[in-house]
Amino acid sequence: DYTLSRVTGLKVLDLENNALTGINLSPDEVFGLASFEVIHLNNNAITGDISSFISYIGNYQSMIKSLDLSNNQFSGNLSYDFNVNN
Repeated sequence: DYTLSRVTGLKVLDLENNALTGINLSPDEVFGLASFEVIHLNNNAITGDISSFISYIGNYQSMIKSLDLSNNQFSGNLSYDFNVNN
């Protein structure tokens, strides 16, 4: 079982610049997102439908302070609007 759903109390997930491949970023497989404040998965080769992932994260946007998914190999379209507060 290669999920993070069993990890409790984790606030920061920073796996950027690791050349991760073969990962299908499905929210059901990857997270129990309730505790994450920082998610940095940029500069890898992660695949999956970005729209379903962003929609899932949207349920927790008040808790997430930093999200970086740039420079991966996602499919799908971004159509979800986040409220950005400084």
